Amino acid sequence: MASGAAACTLAVKRIKNHTDAVRQCVVMMENIEILLGYKSLSTCEILKCLCESGNFSLLKFIRPIYEKTLFDSSFEDAYSEALSDKSITLSFDNEDLEFLKGFFSMLGKSDINGQIANCRIYREFFKTKLGKLEANEKNRVKTAVVLIFGIAAGISVIIA
Repeated sequence: MASGAAACTLAVKRIKNHTDAVRQCVVMMENIEILLGYKSLSTCEILKCLCESGNFSLLKFIRPIYEKTLFDSSFEDAYSEALSDKSITLSFDNEDLEFLKGFFSMLGKSDINGQIANCRIYREFFKTKLGKLEANEKNRVKTAVVLIFGIAAGISVIIA
């Protein structure tokens, strides 16, 4: 029974991490839009700012993209490789990763207005997804809590 409680807890944590990671994507895109609009920073400078921010703990792909771009890779190779690395993209599903690849594929490829429009388009996708994930998280957490308390009650009955 304890393994059931552990499985519920792990499932809840995965759902929460996914929701939080998507939330951080929304904030990342807002930050990129601001950095483009007000500071006209290059892609490499934007990535550096994101790395230094400390607000993107679940977006573990940012630093590898920045470092690879800085030292030895093209930007396209860097983001493709980082977003394909399952060890740093655990909090995302395949749809998220495809949209992130699409977002990064357009970054730095047009004028500032085009890049800002790109940020807005992809941010809206992630905002919509975030709303769905938050609703799903709320429902699943309630279910998991009921299951965990049920398991705990069952264990206490068995022990007594």
